[in-house]
Amino acid sequence: MGKDNFGSLLRYYRRKSRDTVNGGPLSQERLADLLSLTSGIIYSRGAISDWERGKGHIHKDARHLLVSLLRVLVEAGGIQSVQEADAWLEAGNYRALNAKELGQVSAEWLTSDIAQADDGTIFMTPALPPHDIIGRDELLATLKQQLFVGRNVALSAINGLPGVGKTTLAVLLAHDADVRAHFPDGVLWVGLGRDPDVFHQLGVWAEVVGVDSAELERMGALKLRANAIHAAIRDKQMLIVIDDVWDDSVVPLFKLGGTQCTHILTTRQPRIAAGFAGVHALKVAELSEQYAFELLRQLAPRVVEQEPEAAREIVKATGGLPLALVLIGNHLRIQAATGQGRRIRSALAQLQSAENRFHIQRAPTILEDDVHPSLADDTPISLATIIGVSDQELGAEAQAALRAVALFPPKPNSFAEEATLFVAATTTDVLDELSDHGLLETVGRDRYTLHQSINDFAQLQPVDPQASSRLSIFYKQFVTAHAADHDVVGRELENIEAALAAAARDKRYQLLWELLDAVFPFLEIRGHYDLAHDYLTALDLDALSAPIQARVHYQFGRIALRTNQNDTAQAQWEAGLEIARAAQAHAEAVVLLSNLSVLISQNRDYERTTSMLQEAIVHAQLAEDWYELGRAHANLGRFAYIRDDYVAAEGHYATAYDLAVQHEFRDLTCAVLNLRGLNATNLGAFAAARTYFEEGLHIARENRFTNRLLGLLVNIGQFLNETGHYAESIIYMEEGLDLARRFGDQAKESNLLKNLGVADAKLGSYERAEERFIAADAIAVALENQWLVATIAVHYGIAAVEVGDLSQATALFSKCLNLTPSINNEKPLVALAYYGLAQIAVQEGREVAAADCVTRSLDALADTNHALISEIHSWREANGV
Repeated sequence: MGKDNFGSLLRYYRRKSRDTVNGGPLSQERLADLLSLTSGIIYSRGAISDWERGKGHIHKDARHLLVSLLRVLVEAGGIQSVQEADAWLEAGNYRALNAKELGQVSAEWLTSDIAQADDGTIFMTPALPPHDIIGRDELLATLKQQLFVGRNVALSAINGLPGVGKTTLAVLLAHDADVRAHFPDGVLWVGLGRDPDVFHQLGVWAEVVGVDSAELERMGALKLRANAIHAAIRDKQMLIVIDDVWDDSVVPLFKLGGTQCTHILTTRQPRIAAGFAGVHALKVAELSEQYAFELLRQLAPRVVEQEPEAAREIVKATGGLPLALVLIGNHLRIQAATGQGRRIRSALAQLQSAENRFHIQRAPTILEDDVHPSLADDTPISLATIIGVSDQELGAEAQAALRAVALFPPKPNSFAEEATLFVAATTTDVLDELSDHGLLETVGRDRYTLHQSINDFAQLQPVDPQASSRLSIFYKQFVTAHAADHDVVGRELENIEAALAAAARDKRYQLLWELLDAVFPFLEIRGHYDLAHDYLTALDLDALSAPIQARVHYQFGRIALRTNQNDTAQAQWEAGLEIARAAQAHAEAVVLLSNLSVLISQNRDYERTTSMLQEAIVHAQLAEDWYELGRAHANLGRFAYIRDDYVAAEGHYATAYDLAVQHEFRDLTCAVLNLRGLNATNLGAFAAARTYFEEGLHIARENRFTNRLLGLLVNIGQFLNETGHYAESIIYMEEGLDLARRFGDQAKESNLLKNLGVADAKLGSYERAEERFIAADAIAVALENQWLVATIAVHYGIAAVEVGDLSQATALFSKCLNLTPSINNEKPLVALAYYGLAQIAVQEGREVAAADCVTRSLDALADTNHALISEIHSWREANGV
């Protein structure tokens, strides 16, 4: 037989065995097939080869595997006696077979019906799984600590999702050396399931603990059998495991023994666990993604090695549920046996389907302790059957609610109880029923979550089509109610996406539009442009009214504008405007006209811009849309401001302000006050400007208008700089800078850094000012914002003049002048640049050049009422230019 070791003996007994198919010796491949059939776990020819060559090792606690391998070799005639079996096990440093294992290998080898270990202790524990248990060390340590507290009855319960590994944890505890030492009289185990035969199970326990069989026959009542068991173990130190409990009324019949016995109960129902163990009831969570990936690596190493990213996607799809990982891992190991990449990739692709994952099966084996207590003996174990057991226990209303709840995205997403009740059209009692069966998890106050596998199971069942409509209706109402609080809307974004998807999937285009229209401002402000575009594209415009079609074009244009596709934005808005005009949809027309006017003004086509705004005013009046009427006047003021007609601008701003105040449009009021402040500054009406800015700040803070607040902080900082209040300016601008960075508004961050640079320079901190200007310029260049680049250059140049760095200042002013032909509102920048160059020329004694620059500066401001004009005149007179 060669060397007397485990591997060589295995090879010897395999070759000695007869294959019932061809009558010859068992091949490694044939032994692997028979072992897979017997154990319910797939093994390859390579595993047999590794064991025989000593390249692989069977863990000492993997008794299920060893017993299955022995049974195959015994049935094939390779091992013919208990002595041969024990000698083979001893060669591998494994303990000998106990009585229960003897019966599992061969009924002829069993000499007693009592399941006892070799040392006489009772050990009614299922075999350890054939794979390592990963990610449970901390939980096992906690459970052991609970079991070892004192000698009084310490109740411990394990509860959790179907397939999360509750029974496996109990098995690990029962096999643990420390636990077995702590309970020297052994372990009693019962698996109850949904419909337990309590009378028979108590009879099995009675026989195991030594109750006389004749006396047992006379015990016709459950209580008598329980009392007899209790009397037999009253003084023993035993661990008693009551597994898979569905009905807590039968638990007292098995909670037996004296003060030195300790009990573990496993159940899917948190209510039963808490009732049994109180504060010692522990929830078994799914595996983390890291541990789940390691488990899959252990089960299907070749797959994980060849396709690691696809394997990670499968792990995510299981939600870390151990049963799912074990079933999938065994399936993938079979597919990878040939080593063909094509088969591995195909298997992984098929497993992307929840339906395929749910129907991977592990057939029940011949071993008694491998039968799931809640399944019939001939039922294969799969995710569908294991989760289905819990589903079958639910009432019809709870089943319908579970299918509806699965419309929400799964864990880690959560959803409010209010939303759950509305979508499922149910009551809190039904939600409690789902929670009591371990299917719906509570997270935080009045919020729930659904595990990925429970979600997948429920989605594979028929669902009330009205539930998806209720999902969309709820979130349309929710977004409308919280339109002003984007943080609240943001926290529900994943659920809102699910509601959008449901409406699109069901082709409920009107409902999809209503929800999308409600949430669009949030999506736009938070930068979710792709999401908005996808659902706008999903709309069937022919199924919607003309006004809605016009608004769809408007929103397409908003996305294009936000993504710097101005030509596309203009085309979308012009298409929408054509529809609105034809349908006399005045409300839609005014919105489109207002936005088109802003876009067209960037090309300095002020005549067409003004015409559009005047048409917008007509449509707004016909629609009695006072907000848009005020907005149109505000925009007319803006374009007058851009053309440096500050008097006309103030007239339009005053009209817009009156409309906003009259109709209590706080947001519009805030925006107009900001514009009036800027305009008054240019007019030199500094007291009025400060009043406008401060009133706007008050409204913005009071109403949490974050974007408005940021714009006001930029402008009041600039105003305070221009009026010489530099220290006060820094306070406002530091606040604005923090806000701009928090909300990712880089344009305003750049502007604020520029203003801070101006204040620092005026306060004598030129080096710090330079840092601010350089940082501001870097952001502006990255944004390709030429107006900002030019503005930063001119103010940086002014600061350089003040410290005497004339060459640096000259270069910066020239940079500004090179940019101004291509930007709007360029006249004040041109004037400042030439004014700065004039000051440099005076310091260098170039009087002719200074006079020329002053003239150019004043020419730039001709036909305006800019406050800078009087300052330049005063400087020219003082310097005799």
